[in-house]
Amino acid sequence: MAYIANGTTIEIGNTANSSSPAAYTSVIEVTNISVAGIAGSAIDVTSLTDTVRKAVIGQIDNGTISLSVFLPPSDNALLGVLKPAGYVNGTFRNFKITLGGSTSIGSEMKFDGFVTSLNFSLGIDTAVTADLTIRIKGAITWTG
Repeated sequence: MAYIANGTTIEIGNTANSSSPAAYTSVIEVTNISVAGIAGSAIDVTSLTDTVRKAVIGQIDNGTISLSVFLPPSDNALLGVLKPAGYVNGTFRNFKITLGGSTSIGSEMKFDGFVTSLNFSLGIDTAVTADLTIRIKGAITWTG
């Protein structure tokens, strides 16, 4: 049976380190969250006497989080990281995603990151939307 995404939230913390206590503020009007690019490098450790290739895992890259949102003027959490002080300067912030429904991997993921891309869509008779990408810095902590 598939997990249900309804009720999933993303929050932005007021510090630059997810291991520090933080006050989180929910990003409102989120329509999609995607986690991409979590991968480890494969390091070849095959010696000349081996008959098959051998490998060990190298550094883990926790990839990116992409968000699609309607952009209401009252979303202070999101606007805070998109304003020049938070976006242009590459300010690290802490983030928390709480999954809707129950999962076997945990219900909450915390990570540090910064916004690397931002796209707006504006049109006649449409809501203002934004798509942004957050680069994860360091480890993802799963709890719950």
